[in-house]
Amino acid sequence: NTFRSVHDRAVHDEFIAAGMRRLGFRATGSALFLMLYSDQPMLQLPASLLRVLVDVDNHLNQWRYRHAQMVHSMIGIKMGTGGS
Repeated sequence: NTFRSVHDRAVHDEFIAAGMRRLGFRATGSALFLMLYSDQPMLQLPASLLRVLVDVDNHLNQWRYRHAQMVHSMIGIKMGTGGS
């Protein structure tokens, strides 16, 4: 089904509904195309940009996780601001 989700919009939409995909159908196909042909001179810059965007997303997710851990250690499980 994973391979079919790249070619079949209905299967892709099911993956999105299940939380297994975050990009739209066309965006997924475009990203896959860029990654497969990133060695072509014409696609090197867009592929590089895509890699940078993925890195930014990963760093943002790491920051969110660390921030949530810090907040939990500072105020525990109290609701709201923890009485501050």
